[in-house]
Amino acid sequence: IEIITNLSVDIEGFVRQVKRENVKINPSFHPLFANLDRFVNRILLLKDRKILESVSYLGWPAQVPRFPYYQERFNRFGINLSVQSFFGTHNGLKYPDSYTDEERKIIMPNIGNRGGKPFQTETFTTKGRPCAAGKRYGVIHPDGKVLRCGGINSEDSIVGNLFSENFKLLDKSLPCTSQICPCNEWAFLLEKA
Repeated sequence: IEIITNLSVDIEGFVRQVKRENVKINPSFHPLFANLDRFVNRILLLKDRKILESVSYLGWPAQVPRFPYYQERFNRFGINLSVQSFFGTHNGLKYPDSYTDEERKIIMPNIGNRGGKPFQTETFTTKGRPCAAGKRYGVIHPDGKVLRCGGINSEDSIVGNLFSENFKLLDKSLPCTSQICPCNEWAFLLEKA
């Protein structure tokens, strides 16, 4: 099981109970919302328990210039911090296509990956391609609702509820309904057409 989280809640109880051979945690650091010292302490707990996979930093344009500072702070503790591309609109510009040359100089040497493929810094179309989202993967919300994918947050992407007695993932891959894959899951979910 791979869990992507912003570590906004206390994790000590979870870390004590989890079987580390079954779980990997991929935290993402959001400096506008997270206390750096508290976040690093939680990362060190995951690292000590050998369930830390990687730590990412969202390449939101307003945060990109601060990345080197945070990278240096994380490196002090032996923690690698990588950049995850921002997909969305900022100041009227669509990203990741609108990163400036200066932003790319910061991002590109530090771009993270998922499924062995680097995060996109230019978009490509995934719509209509067979995708295993919902079959091998799901996004779980706190209320138990499971969505096929993090890039599509609509009623038709709901697979079910994890807390339901008869919950199960989809039996087969379905065509991707998103124009682009903002979370890089395409790297391990898209199938050959």
